[in-house]
Amino acid sequence: MNHLNRVIVILILLLGSQLAAYAQRKSKVPIDSSFFIRAPFKNEKIVYEGIFILDSLIREEKLFNSIKKVLLTSTNYRYSKIDEDRILGTITSEFTFNYVARPGIADIVLTGKSKMSIDVKNGKYRIKIYDNKSSWDVLNVFYEFTIEEQYNLELNRLRQGKWKEEKSVLFVWDKLLSGIVSGFSYQIKKQLEDEF
Repeated sequence: MNHLNRVIVILILLLGSQLAAYAQRKSKVPIDSSFFIRAPFKNEKIVYEGIFILDSLIREEKLFNSIKKVLLTSTNYRYSKIDEDRILGTITSEFTFNYVARPGIADIVLTGKSKMSIDVKNGKYRIKIYDNKSSWDVLNVFYEFTIEEQYNLELNRLRQGKWKEEKSVLFVWDKLLSGIVSGFSYQIKKQLEDEF
């Protein structure tokens, strides 16, 4: 192959890769990929948080006790260590949970591990879920990663045009943690109503 033919082949390859990159940029991004924009980042960490305001007539001690009772009786937190500081009005816990995702051709069971803190003050409380890690074990090979690492991995796939919602571990994880925040607040409200 002479020099001119090599240059032409290189130019065709470069032009082809540029056209492919342009087509990827013009392709539609999945609607639910908006998570990459709205991800709950706080100091470069993904933190799920909810602030709930209740009747200001509810005593702080009653609210604190209701939160602790829900934490103790809920199946998600039953085997977790719970620390409390009644003076500061904080409860902290670490919990684990299982969830299923399909990042490849088959479903895999992952084990999530998160920390939760609940601050109680003046008839309101704040739930924070942070330090989110996940792991899976295949043929005695243990793999652990943080939610931020998974976010970056899937964001890179999105930028390359290779991301698919149905293959996302992040979306399943996000829905689960968001659901824990809202579900936990519902359980606390129900507990307070039951004690009335």
